[in-house]
Amino acid sequence: MGIKGALKNIFGEAKLSAIKGMVCHCGCKAGMLVKRSPALKIVGNVKIKHVLEADGYHVYRGYYDLNYLNSGRFLCHRLPVGATDNRGTKCDIGYYDLEAMKFHKVADTNAWCWQQGSRLRWHPIEKNRILFNSIEGDHYCAKICDTDGNQIRIIDRPLYDVTPDFKYGISLNYSRLQRMRPGYGYNYFEDETKDVYAPENDGLFLVDLERNESHLIYSLKELATVIDPAGKCIHYLNHVSIAPNGKHLIFFHIFVDPNVKGWKTILYVSDIQGQELKALEKTDKVSHYCWMDDESLMVTCVKASGETYYCTYSIKDGEKKSVDIEGLNTDGHPGRIYGTDVCITDTYPLGKSRQKLMSFALDDEKTTTLAFVYHDYRLRGEKRCDLHPSTADGERLVSVDTTYQKKRRSIVIFERN
Repeated sequence: MGIKGALKNIFGEAKLSAIKGMVCHCGCKAGMLVKRSPALKIVGNVKIKHVLEADGYHVYRGYYDLNYLNSGRFLCHRLPVGATDNRGTKCDIGYYDLEAMKFHKVADTNAWCWQQGSRLRWHPIEKNRILFNSIEGDHYCAKICDTDGNQIRIIDRPLYDVTPDFKYGISLNYSRLQRMRPGYGYNYFEDETKDVYAPENDGLFLVDLERNESHLIYSLKELATVIDPAGKCIHYLNHVSIAPNGKHLIFFHIFVDPNVKGWKTILYVSDIQGQELKALEKTDKVSHYCWMDDESLMVTCVKASGETYYCTYSIKDGEKKSVDIEGLNTDGHPGRIYGTDVCITDTYPLGKSRQKLMSFALDDEKTTTLAFVYHDYRLRGEKRCDLHPSTADGERLVSVDTTYQKKRRSIVIFERN
């Protein structure tokens, strides 16, 4: 056994990775660790516009596929630094007035997670209303509040995404998601399907938002039958995203053999009513995604060999094209700035425990690095903080979640020059 193997046995893989990040970020002087790398280093054509933070709190947005900015108001979650999970701590829901740099609390919720928050977003039609997942009685739900904190309406299912006309939403089992993928769902309620590998009454639900009614459009049993007829795997869903025009949706079908390390995925596309289902990717593991327009996607994929690549898919005919741009060889969270040919993405922590923020266009030869951001090695597992860069339509602003200072989450908003 080598030194690395011995250290892994002593500390464990997660803690050893954290120690490595600390040593890479720090140097040694007079027998003491000292910081040798800037926590946030701008190297591209951007500047810091705002930093949203609060003493004693984590301040963060949620996932990168949502727009948090509306008329100078920036949505965010606020959690005490000592928070562990949604059963023990309520999360503040609110927004920052970017002119006054003041946080306004609107509500709170026990339906939150570290990676995707409460799926907090602006109402797509009503300018001064927000939408987020919450709890009502004995079940998860979605709530609509105005920015003054008045509750307008309760939707009986938690929502993953909604159509731009706010006629339909998509829901899934957040307790099952959290059990299978910690950090993405909620564990306030026990997963009642935990003893069933592929339940026939659980899966993807279409919610009629006008009538507050829902029905199952794709069951896990139905999806599992196609690729796991022997019933050896545990199945669940994640990463639901509705096309900009509201006519189609994508979702990840993920399945795990309890006796085999790792997991497998299928990327599906469907019409919004759940009548036509098509698999876009069944061979390589899909990881992250963004809509390029109403009929095409950009996705990051991982081969069985571990090689990561970016590609695009046409949802019409399933055509797949590789995005051969230098610098897109590690996994990231891509997003397109609508109305432009510019895409933004990031990396997981690389050397010196630094995440990289990048931009590119599809006809570029290589990516442009915008900034390096230090990731606190003490926040790992489901509490890790990916940059999750998101953009605002018609804006030159790019926001990221960070842990680059004070062992807490904060939001950095960059302005593209």
